[in-house]
Amino acid sequence: MLKSDARRLADALEALLRDHVRAELGGWSLATRDRLLRRLTRHLPLDGAEKASEFAPPMWTLNVARKVGLSRERAVALAVVGTVYFSTADLADDIADGDLADDPDDIGIHVTDVCRLTFLYQQAIARVPELDAAGRDAIAETLARLGLDMADGQELDLRSTNAIEGADPVTISRHKSGAEFAALGEMIAIAGGFDRDAWRDFGSAFGTGAQITSDYFDLFLDPESDDWAAAKPTVPIRRALADPRHHAAVRGLLAGRRTRAERKAAGLWHLVQAGAADGLRAAQAAVLARLEAAVQRTGQARRLRKFIEPVADIGQAIAEALDEYRGDPRPPVGDIEDEHRLALQRAERFLESAPRPDARGPDGLWLPLMLLDADAAAGAAGAAMTGAIIEPLLAAVDADTGGARRHPQRGELPPDADATGRLIRLAAAAGLGDHPAVRRAADTLLSASRRDGLVETWLGDRRRFPDAGELPGQVCPVTVAVALRGLLAVDEAAHHGQAVKGALLLARLLERGPPQCRSAFYGQGLVESEVSRFLLAMRALLRDRDREAVDRALAASAARSLARLRLDGRMGDVVETAARAHALFELHRAGLLDTANRDTANLDAIARALIDAQAGDGGYPPDACFRAPGGGVEYDALGDRRLSTALVRCTLARFDARRGD
Repeated sequence: MLKSDARRLADALEALLRDHVRAELGGWSLATRDRLLRRLTRHLPLDGAEKASEFAPPMWTLNVARKVGLSRERAVALAVVGTVYFSTADLADDIADGDLADDPDDIGIHVTDVCRLTFLYQQAIARVPELDAAGRDAIAETLARLGLDMADGQELDLRSTNAIEGADPVTISRHKSGAEFAALGEMIAIAGGFDRDAWRDFGSAFGTGAQITSDYFDLFLDPESDDWAAAKPTVPIRRALADPRHHAAVRGLLAGRRTRAERKAAGLWHLVQAGAADGLRAAQAAVLARLEAAVQRTGQARRLRKFIEPVADIGQAIAEALDEYRGDPRPPVGDIEDEHRLALQRAERFLESAPRPDARGPDGLWLPLMLLDADAAAGAAGAAMTGAIIEPLLAAVDADTGGARRHPQRGELPPDADATGRLIRLAAAAGLGDHPAVRRAADTLLSASRRDGLVETWLGDRRRFPDAGELPGQVCPVTVAVALRGLLAVDEAAHHGQAVKGALLLARLLERGPPQCRSAFYGQGLVESEVSRFLLAMRALLRDRDREAVDRALAASAARSLARLRLDGRMGDVVETAARAHALFELHRAGLLDTANRDTANLDAIARALIDAQAGDGGYPPDACFRAPGGGVEYDALGDRRLSTALVRCTLARFDARRGD
């Protein structure tokens, strides 16, 4: 009976497609029809069906309609509507979840198919027999109204996936699958002349329970599921994250490469120990109470109770299986301290083997300076930070202007305060603070300083760029921080007042955040990191009142970074994560993170993400670190594996894996 009804439904779906896929499209019409038919029938209990289930919306609609006395013809017609309606949302969900990413060239076609199916289910409504115009309008209105609720649930799901905090999983299930089954239940009520409110509640409760049960099945029993790897907002994951006994372990296991089998095994063990079975029983008890109340209100409890039993039985079976698993020993998982040490060693080997850029070559001066700066910040400069390395770079200081050009071979761009500030700070660290080129460069930075304490970029050269005021980037927070640190390194006493004035203004900008504190050249992560680290270094030079202003700015910056933090430990791409994490680690070591943020689980997760992002050769992907002028005021994004790796190594060097403070 089940297969014969499924075959009737499949035939009706094929007929609908045959009547509405335009023949004039030629060969494409057959391919389109076949693709859509596979999508529509993938959940039907037919031979070769991809995800056959009698509890999925297609067969559920057909079985419920038949059970309460609708003719087979009307039940199949309603099931056609329900199947196309469900398949529309199912395809959109697969696109959003990346389940079709193995076929990226066809994503546009899949989006077009969502549009086709959206209009096709409206055509299907017109084919339901014995349904007058008012009934068709009522079904269309119901599907649209509850479809919007379903879309809201999908958005809640997406925003809560891989998120530190998110919507309650039961709420997501009620708005997502609950709204979908509510629409189908109310559609049956309209066609059958039943109580629409009771049937809507029946469908909502069934869909909510089915989604919760499906989440548990996918997470614990389906080896092909990616719910753990995606950190979907399910009841067991949220329950474990809220458990103080398991929170830190689960945070660490959800960070980085959670597709690794040992991470998943350990993670699921913690979910079970945190009471996954109890969470399922509690959620199912509430759903079953709603289901029982709804079917009683329909007046057809005897007929509909058979649709309650599977929800209860499957949930109970999963809970019992989880109870059995609870006695298993904890699976072994790698030690983050060992992984941290090995990641640092691999990064150092990569950087040692990678050719250093030539300051007079196509990379210009900026990349060598950034690499040396990262070496110094990582405490790994050693013998490299010597006059033999720095002095040739000082030759890039312009004899006329005293500044350093980012691209020495390109005379159309004036000397830059960013490159000049980095150069003189590195020179001072190498014992060359009295070098004539350093003194000239420091004077140049002073001449580029404004009364408010900020330092202009090369766009501030009004003779060459008279329209610079109309362009972004005349003042760059990173450039200001770098230039002032350079002046302090050369002569702290002489430039103390200038540095304090600039620091207080930068603190005001950093507290406000974007758009007041952003750069036309650097990504926001590097802006937050460079400015925060400069202000941290300035704290000891400030009066108490001024230090309070700086601390407010640092707290605001840390809050923005942590607001971007995901369960996987990332705050953007690798470079942005490394930059933001560098500042967070420094703030943590200085005791400036508040009590909630002092929880080292977040910092451990960030470190785990950076460790796992490392390639086999010890390097990191060339994420864009800087937007350089490519001529005039056009920009090209620059990314380099050496720099990405140096920045990550610099950050990991600040992370104390044995931290007990």
